[in-house]
Amino acid sequence: MTTIHPIKLGFVTSYLIESPKGAVLVDAGYAKKENHLWKFLQKQNIDPSAIKLIVITHGHLDHVGSLKKIKEKTGAPVLIHESEGKLLKAGESPAVHVTINWLSKLISPDKKIKVIPVEPDIMITDDFPLDDYGVNGKVIHTPGHTAGSLTVIVDSKYAIVGDTAMKFPILSRSSYEPIVAENIQQVFQSWQRIIDEGVETIYPAHGKVIGIDVLKDILSNRG
Repeated sequence: MTTIHPIKLGFVTSYLIESPKGAVLVDAGYAKKENHLWKFLQKQNIDPSAIKLIVITHGHLDHVGSLKKIKEKTGAPVLIHESEGKLLKAGESPAVHVTINWLSKLISPDKKIKVIPVEPDIMITDDFPLDDYGVNGKVIHTPGHTAGSLTVIVDSKYAIVGDTAMKFPILSRSSYEPIVAENIQQVFQSWQRIIDEGVETIYPAHGKVIGIDVLKDILSNRG
């Protein structure tokens, strides 16, 4: 039986996919939040070495901040999209493209944001199966939030989407459309890809777990 555990690592949710054959961690939260993960694992009686792979959905600082420490302790390889991996190795974040007009005047995509450098072990450009890491699932490329954003599909029913769908208090209002997106049309195309995979439940890094109908309704209302 596969269990998806949400773990708060700062103002962001990472997910541990646990199965009898091993575990996969999706995203690594803000910097200096690794102790939240260790406390969770201890409470669940899971040894850090049970984590066989760390998947990074994208390279923004709230998703890779504690990655270096987590990688060192677990010994798990890090998987990321090729375009994001090059930035991670160099200690750079992908650009932040804000979709809210007034907020975009305060946050420029030209601003250089540094992250803690980490050497990726696996850089992908296409689908990647997770069977060898104890999980019935795969990683797929879902660009839009960033060019190299990834989604993890588990048991053909669950999708851990990073920031491909998100909900921030106040800023997002009633929608799960990303308030940060390099290409919003690509986001909607990625949503359709996730829908076409037969997914039933969406696990975002920001916001509550939702049913796939939420995304379907947004796409439908856009015409």
